[in-house]
Amino acid sequence: MEQELIEDLDSSLSMLQELSKRHKAFREQNIQLNSLVAAMESDQKKASRLLNDFEKMQKDRERMREKITELLDRLERLRI
Repeated sequence: MEQELIEDLDSSLSMLQELSKRHKAFREQNIQLNSLVAAMESDQKKASRLLNDFEKMQKDRERMREKITELLDRLERLRI
């Protein structure tokens, strides 16, 4: 009877140790995943800012094109 109890306790202890190892590995993976998510969110914000900057530059370029065309038209009229 005592031997069975000891064996059961040993078995339970082994299972608990295995669960503890799995839990530790899971926690470490969770930390790594959280770090990756944070890095991805940061990259996404940077990409969004770059896209906004690019769109502003395109608008500025178009305005400059219009302004240059306007100035060239004025210059042409002055020559006539």
